[in-house]
Amino acid sequence: MPGAAVDRLLEVVAALRRHCAWTAALTHESLLAYLIEESYELAEVVEAGPGEPDAAELKGELADILYQVLLHARLAEERGAFALADVADHLSAKLIRRNGHVFRPDGSLQDHFPDSIAEIERSYAAAKAAERAVAAAEVGGDAGLGAAGPDAGSDASADAGAGERSAAAGSPFATLPSSMPALALAAKTLERAEVAGLQVAVASTGAAGTADNPGAPHGAAVRGSTAEAGNPALDALAAAGAPQTEDELGELLFAVVRSARAHGLDAERALRTAIRRVHAAG
Repeated sequence: MPGAAVDRLLEVVAALRRHCAWTAALTHESLLAYLIEESYELAEVVEAGPGEPDAAELKGELADILYQVLLHARLAEERGAFALADVADHLSAKLIRRNGHVFRPDGSLQDHFPDSIAEIERSYAAAKAAERAVAAAEVGGDAGLGAAGPDAGSDASADAGAGERSAAAGSPFATLPSSMPALALAAKTLERAEVAGLQVAVASTGAAGTADNPGAPHGAAVRGSTAEAGNPALDALAAAGAPQTEDELGELLFAVVRSARAHGLDAERALRTAIRRVHAAG
């Protein structure tokens, strides 16, 4: 029975926290390095290919990530914040709220389900936009201004004032965690901008604005379509030679990610694959 297996697992984790000095010393902060490492190990198993991931290896990596989730939940439970059941309830509520094409607000199933992926994406985007609006209103009501956004990757109505954020509450970028790998963060930024109808201007450094939007700062998001036939910014940067500063390098990398996304390529996976080739050759 899945329930019995999970209950036993919770007992094992609790016993480790009580009787293992190493496990007892863990904190949310010290666990982060393990969560990141385990996540990349899972990605490596999934991308090993060709074909479906090895079942035994996939099960093992999923178990390692589940252990990280259980440890974080256990630490929170010990200080009286919440327990694993609260995490499960929170996730269920979020999935129901954001997937109105499947669920009614009370959690029961809709009578009909859309066949179009585009319709599903529109429904999901509308639900997330509503959450951002609520978060912006809550922040404005609590602090009088919208300088802080909801917690990274979280339900947009929760933790609206937690941590420092680079985007205001209500922005499509408000829930993007700044600790994401830079290439993945750039790609996600472009995706959010496209859904929100924003155009992210990318230009060579050294001159204010861009050819498309002369008054915009570098990397600014402006209203308009993100569709493009090519990437003049990337061509211009390439013609200018190798970047000489970190600012120039950052603009070049962002242009590369933008070009990759325009051609349906995954820049983060491509880079990891290239690194694995180097490791294999060494």
